[in-house]
Amino acid sequence: MFHDYYEILGTDTESTQDEIKQAYRRRAREAHPDSHKGDKGIQTEEMMLINEAYSVLGDRRKRIEYDYTWKRHYKTKGEVRKRTRIGSDVAGETKLGVEDVIKPVTSPTEKSEPFWKDQRILIAVLVILVAVLLIDVAGTWIRRRNPDNPAIREMTHGYEFALGENFQHTASRRHLDQFRNLPEGAVEERRWHLERALALDPDNIEAAIAACPLLLELGRNEEAVNLTLRTLNHLENRTEQAGLTAEQLDQIITSQIDLMEVEYEALRRLERFGESRDVILALLELEPDNDRAVLDLAGLELRLGMSESAEDRLTQFLESTPDSPFTLDAKISLARSMMDQGRYDDAIEVAIETFAANPDNSELHLILGEAYYRLSDHASAIPHLHTALIESPDAIHVQLLLGDCYYTIGETSKAIGFYTGVISQNPSNFEARMGLGNCYYSLGRLEEARNEYYQAVQIRPNSQEARNALERIPRSE
Repeated sequence: MFHDYYEILGTDTESTQDEIKQAYRRRAREAHPDSHKGDKGIQTEEMMLINEAYSVLGDRRKRIEYDYTWKRHYKTKGEVRKRTRIGSDVAGETKLGVEDVIKPVTSPTEKSEPFWKDQRILIAVLVILVAVLLIDVAGTWIRRRNPDNPAIREMTHGYEFALGENFQHTASRRHLDQFRNLPEGAVEERRWHLERALALDPDNIEAAIAACPLLLELGRNEEAVNLTLRTLNHLENRTEQAGLTAEQLDQIITSQIDLMEVEYEALRRLERFGESRDVILALLELEPDNDRAVLDLAGLELRLGMSESAEDRLTQFLESTPDSPFTLDAKISLARSMMDQGRYDDAIEVAIETFAANPDNSELHLILGEAYYRLSDHASAIPHLHTALIESPDAIHVQLLLGDCYYTIGETSKAIGFYTGVISQNPSNFEARMGLGNCYYSLGRLEEARNEYYQAVQIRPNSQEARNALERIPRSE
């Protein structure tokens, strides 16, 4: 049976605990049986209700529980109940009996609210679910009618994001399937679906594995590095799961190798050679027989100044796999490592041995030309450097070597032509300015020599060589 304890004590829900305590004392004095000469039975019942009300409202925890119950059962929407005080009505005139005082607010058989009002949250959820279903059906129909409309695609992607995590995972897989089903020529379409698959679910490993080579192809190297690192971490966590079959493990290892190759290429393009070497070492742990990776590792060590390590690695490679399709590349790298160590005679020997079977290889011509140049055999260096210049990716370096060779053997006019060619490509090249200045000085063209030396000093203000060359030319009056 429910009673309005606030009405019994003559307070309301906003009253503090002190006010409730004061109200209890006041009501207890008013309703105490000894203060009434009439029927003490009614006063005793009233006093019991007052004590019961205070035992609930005077305890903070019980009061909170009571307030929750009071709001649900007493404050019924659309219904105004007249709250009464025991012993008198609002005007303080009409006395109430015990049976009126203890009458429950709501009959046990009476429903406080209709069913549909009590279930309005459930109804709201059902309405939302129906709306989502309708949106999904409509979106699918619109996409099929307008598959190439960018505005429709972006709108669809927006609603996919808005429908929650589980739906996003499903949409991500759908975009990945669409990417796989598109022909190779539809580059933009494939890229769009792949980006959406990753945007909807960044942990979609299959989409990430497909996206890494595409990012590399588009030149987005930094993004490719970040995505490969994150995906490799996910794959590493997956290998620690129990119950994986041998086939699943092989597939994970294959994916790791592919991702490491992408990461290596992206880091190499970013000229982060130290990190590239770490990636290649990790790759060789998974695939020790990868000849291409061994050569790439040797090339990185040459760039990093680790010539001895590169030479040992290449020598071991040539001894273990003499018939490898990468043998030529390995010998060229071996000769280059010897060049870096100043072993020019050994480099010439390796290059000539390899040259017999590959006479048109420009890299071998460059090694031979540069080695002869370092040994001051300029006459032997010049024909190899001319051949290397035709296909060399570093034309400026070859032209500088040719200019120095021709200047040394006294063919100054040819040297001027090569130095001028370098300056036309790179006006800030210090070596070309100094070489051209030396050529003009040897020909007695002092003003032109002064100008070239002056330009060299501007490029490298701390170069004592350039300052001395400039100071040896007397100033004209």
